[in-house]
Amino acid sequence: MAVNRQLNLLGQQRIDVPHIRSLESAVCYDFDAVALMVTGGLPCVVNGFDVGNYNTVVGTLATNLIINTANSRIIHPLASDSGSFFQVPANRAAETITTNNPRIKGAWAAGTVNYVGVDLLRTADATTATTVRFVTTNPDTETSKYVPLARTMDYVITISTVPFSVTPSICPLLIVTTDTTNTITAITDARNLLFSNFSGGDSPSLNNPFGWPGGRGKPTGFTALTAGDKSIKSLNQFVSAVSTRFQELGGGEFWYSLTADRNVRMTQGGPFFTSNGESFEWDGTNLHWKSIKFVFDNSTSWLNEVADQTVDSAGLTDLAEGECIYVDLDRSSNHTVAGSNSLVAQKAILATLGGSAVPGQRWVIANRLNNQIFVKDQSYPVGSAFSLATISHAGVIRTTINANGTISDPVAVGLADSISGNYTATCGGVSHNNDLGISTLLSAADIIIGRGNSAGDQNVIIKTDTSGTGTTINGQGDINHPYLTVKKGTGFNTTNSTILSLDGVCNLEGTRAWSLNTINVMPLAPVLGDAIGSTVKYFCKQTKTWKQDVQYVATTLDGNWSYNSSNQILTHAVNVNYSPDGVGVVLGDRILVDAPGSYWNGIYVVVSAGDGSHYTVLQRTVDAGGPASATLLGWGYDLFDGSAVYVQSGSSYSGKSFVLIAEQKAGSVVLDGTQINTWGLTDGVTADQWCVMWSSGDYTVIATGPDYTVSLS
Repeated sequence: MAVNRQLNLLGQQRIDVPHIRSLESAVCYDFDAVALMVTGGLPCVVNGFDVGNYNTVVGTLATNLIINTANSRIIHPLASDSGSFFQVPANRAAETITTNNPRIKGAWAAGTVNYVGVDLLRTADATTATTVRFVTTNPDTETSKYVPLARTMDYVITISTVPFSVTPSICPLLIVTTDTTNTITAITDARNLLFSNFSGGDSPSLNNPFGWPGGRGKPTGFTALTAGDKSIKSLNQFVSAVSTRFQELGGGEFWYSLTADRNVRMTQGGPFFTSNGESFEWDGTNLHWKSIKFVFDNSTSWLNEVADQTVDSAGLTDLAEGECIYVDLDRSSNHTVAGSNSLVAQKAILATLGGSAVPGQRWVIANRLNNQIFVKDQSYPVGSAFSLATISHAGVIRTTINANGTISDPVAVGLADSISGNYTATCGGVSHNNDLGISTLLSAADIIIGRGNSAGDQNVIIKTDTSGTGTTINGQGDINHPYLTVKKGTGFNTTNSTILSLDGVCNLEGTRAWSLNTINVMPLAPVLGDAIGSTVKYFCKQTKTWKQDVQYVATTLDGNWSYNSSNQILTHAVNVNYSPDGVGVVLGDRILVDAPGSYWNGIYVVVSAGDGSHYTVLQRTVDAGGPASATLLGWGYDLFDGSAVYVQSGSSYSGKSFVLIAEQKAGSVVLDGTQINTWGLTDGVTADQWCVMWSSGDYTVIATGPDYTVSLS
């Protein structure tokens, strides 16, 4: 029944037709109120009412226009009849917009703009007609009549030359332009779609960002009542506000575009300013720029070039502290200098920069900070002077390459070899080798270490002594088989076709996957006598692996507990609140069960705390071997020797820690109810251990690193 208005009925009161109609009217009012909360008063199409021949109707007579209405839904709080919510039956045939159609009101006007919309009206429904009895003026007599029992709502499609804004009872659908012969020359979607940031009505727009009427700054004074999201008054406005924010973050052509602002790049190509070899130059007052381009992804276009500004311009290049230059990108079309439509940068104050008409398209090119200019994607200021690199600090290397990229003369840079007297490193196009062979002149862009052909050195060797047992970086193979070999000896395997070879140390275990395997040379003597020749692996672990804290420790379990091994649940068959260590549990508490001789020991979470009418139920946690741990965590039951946990509460064990005591063997912890797993008190000291695992699954600690203390509180 109705919410806002209810019928005031009294005992023995006669009920007549107006009373029943008032009930229906009250219900309709409630739906109108809900519709206003959803749409804010804007007539919205939820789905449907689209053009069935949209791709072919332009260029044909307007009477050929077809609108699909089956299963369409609208919310129209300002319709001619109340109720607001309407869904078209699923079996409704498509509507041809002609005057012969009884659901069409109005007619096409030639040579002008036609506004096509929809209204909601109720009429007596002949399909509901039946015989009913009417009381006559003659007492105790009645007459029969065949009349409809219901007045049902249906849509009426209207055609008018009057804009939608003048007729609020019309929900906009289309704007159709015709020529003098009533042939369609243009058709525009004018629907206000509930879940779209597209705006319809008189002036449809593909991007309709939320206007934030209360502003987006810090609320002050009277604006504190309307600032920010306080200005959102309906679900429709909320959808608009959220999609606007999404578009600002993603920076796409539309709010739903498959884009990310991290893929927007500002490039600085040539030619550069000769004053500093950069795309920007700053004289302390004016900033100039040239050769600036923006590239971006997943849009109608991909390139926006910025117009060069190489001379001073008052109000643009004269940046004050905290000011910047920016452009608003246009993802709908490419903008280039060659096409005479490049973007023109503007100046603004960073603190009040604002946003673009299409959300997320405003990009700061450069800004002034402390009399320096910082540009997008560059960490150092424009015109930075760097010191030369030395053996004591980082810097730059001085070359003979000028700002235009030309080289005056090839130059060899390196240290003279004490034996041959020649340079052992080369750049700038000249190769020097300590075999005293004929130098090879390369192109100006090449830098080579070694000769690069059969006349000279073919291997670059990095070694620790003259015996040839150091590290060797070996040859290049060919373009299809590059390789790097780190070897024990001095041999050079020029037929090696693997990407990376660690001879005598690692073996290949699958395509381009390397790991320690089958090692016969160990860094320490093996503890077990059968180690030599067996398959072993080295690994590093911590003496303790800390689990999420528990609230209490249960050191006893009475006879009322039962264990379900399939879902690893402990149930206490008494309707009381469970109180381990003197404190009653609550839902979500983590409990360490460590009862002597119990097969059920481990870490549990409270899924039912128990009370006067419910059992206490505990289930193993996912991080300690509970159900789905293998699926969720990517490995099996996550419990092994050294698993530790800190206790937060309880009368006996608050502030203490426990560790699982188990064999040093893979798979030694079993949680199927056949093995007793014991936990013991411990401290927060943890150390790194280097271990060797044998083919049997056992492992041996061969070295223990420095201790460190884990903060447990």
